[in-house]
Amino acid sequence: MDGTVIKQIREDKNLTLEATYFGVCSKTNAIAFEQGKRMLAADKFIQVLDNLLISLDEFMWIANDHQLSTQLVFEGLLKHYWNTGQLPKFEQQFQLSKKQGLNELSLASFRLLHAYATGADIPLAELELVERYFAELSLWTLADLKLFANISCVLPFELMENLLAEALKAKRRYRNYPQSNALFATLLINCLEQTFAKDRPELSQSLLEQLSEFTAEAEESGYRLFERYYQALYEYRYGELKKGKEELLAVQKVARFLDAKLVLEKSEEALK
Repeated sequence: MDGTVIKQIREDKNLTLEATYFGVCSKTNAIAFEQGKRMLAADKFIQVLDNLLISLDEFMWIANDHQLSTQLVFEGLLKHYWNTGQLPKFEQQFQLSKKQGLNELSLASFRLLHAYATGADIPLAELELVERYFAELSLWTLADLKLFANISCVLPFELMENLLAEALKAKRRYRNYPQSNALFATLLINCLEQTFAKDRPELSQSLLEQLSEFTAEAEESGYRLFERYYQALYEYRYGELKKGKEELLAVQKVARFLDAKLVLEKSEEALK
């Protein structure tokens, strides 16, 4: 970790060495660290950041001259073009990202999504890379959960089902982690789309029960609306047809009010 950046932050805050490195190391070692002559252990470095009242993310932002890293810029553009349906620009950005050395796994996931969206053949090399990565995981992180949520629609159903079971084991570890509810809700919503497509009522019901745990605490109403849509769809397909239809129509009404176009389209398609 860059001690010279820490020195800059400390001096900008008019903090002393004693205040910044309290409980971390001696004054001599602190000076050597800020001169770039020694390193701090990760836990010690985090303690310094705590003493400076900044997060690791903010430190990285400052260290990169208050700009996103090249990798984050390219990933951000890829996500933007993908989410807004600008596939020609997505493909163009994808080619540029390869030349910039973007993370191989990230590129593979975007290539899979692009093939899925355009109806092209799924690139087997990229699929094998993703499969191998998940197969070798012994502990899922939030980044792994996010990656899986993004590409769940591309994976063979049996693989998706098996990976989902492994991914959900992380619930207990991240239960109280900020923003984790939204991530798990996204993961379950994306996988529910596949379980309904494959006509798997028991699995769909199980995922819906788990989804309700996360949407109950989610800050954004969109997650709760998606849950309500899938609950209505389940009733319409596997429960009381009339009741399910009424619930889907009610979802449509709310979706129109909130301008939730995706939910509106899905609920309208379900009733055709």
